[in-house]
This record gives sequence, C-alpha cells and structure tokens, in this order.
Amino acid sequence: MDIRMPDISGIDAMHALREHPDTGAIPIVAVTASVHLSKKEMALEKGFNNVLYKPFKKWELFSILREYLAYETLDPLPKEPVRTKAMELEELVLDREVSLQFRSAFGNLIGSLGERKSMSSMKSLAEALVACGTSFSVEPLVLLGQDLEMCLSSFNIPEIEKITRKVIRFYNKQLTES
Repeated sequence: MDIRMPDISGIDAMHALREHPDTGAIPIVAVTASVHLSKKEMALEKGFNNVLYKPFKKWELFSILREYLAYETLDPLPKEPVRTKAMELEELVLDREVSLQFRSAFGNLIGSLGERKSMSSMKSLAEALVACGTSFSVEPLVLLGQDLEMCLSSFNIPEIEKITRKVIRFYNKQLTES
C-alpha cells in the first residue's frame, strides 16, 4: 500500500482495511519513497506488516512477498545445493593466469552487485560463472553458476544471497592473493 495516494493516505486506507472483519488480518506492506528509519518505525507502529522502499528491485519485492504468501517452487530445490558441497570456493586455488582472467571478468560484475542486487545482475553473474568455469575448466565455478541459475528461476532469495556472498568472498580472495 502506497503511503502517499491522491485521495486517501495509505495509513488511513490501512486502518479502514484493519477495521473490516474480512480484511483485518490481511498483511499490508507500506510502500514509500522515504528512506528515513523513523518512517519504517512509524509504519510498523501504525500497523503495517513491513515496508518496501521505492525504487525497489524485484528481488526485494519477492523477498517480502515470500514472508506473507504461501508459495511452491516450480523446481523443488534441496535445502542446500548438493553439487557445490563437493568443493567450497574457499578451498579452490586458481593458477595465476586463471586468477587474473577471473578478476578481469568479474571486476565489473562484483562492483555492480552492491547492496541492492537486481535479478538481471544476478543472472549475469550466473552466466559469467558458467562461462568462466567452462573456458578455464574450473568445474566448481560452472556448478555454482548453475546452482545460482536454478535459484533465480525459483526465486530462492536466501540461497541467491548465500551464493552471491560466496562469490564476492572468492573474488576478494583472488585480489589479495595476487
């Protein structure tokens, strides 16, 4: 529910919904362009279930929707990807040439991930992992890219975050070991 609407405020509309027996228990997410912490606290205190800040990314919306809507993934996933358990990236050692190519290929991608990740940047990351792993015969990168693609297709946000953090740590490790 947008906080600022033309004819009625989002807060007033939310209160009207809360007072009606048919809609009183429906989760309501405040949508606002304000990023002040006090706005979030105020929205939660007023009775909203959560807050989504504009402009928002698809993954942020899906993450909030997952909290309140029953859903079923199209491609059931194991609790943790099975294929990447064989070799963690932290244990992977690249030779100097492959490490240089990896840093070159992933520098801009890692920089674009930032705090607010888009689905398109995540898809680019998955494709780059598969391409880099294939071209340098580094199977763990291929498998990780495939796992990320699978998680993206089923909107498995926690696993997407986990894989992304793993790739960023691995990239930073390549920078320090040059």
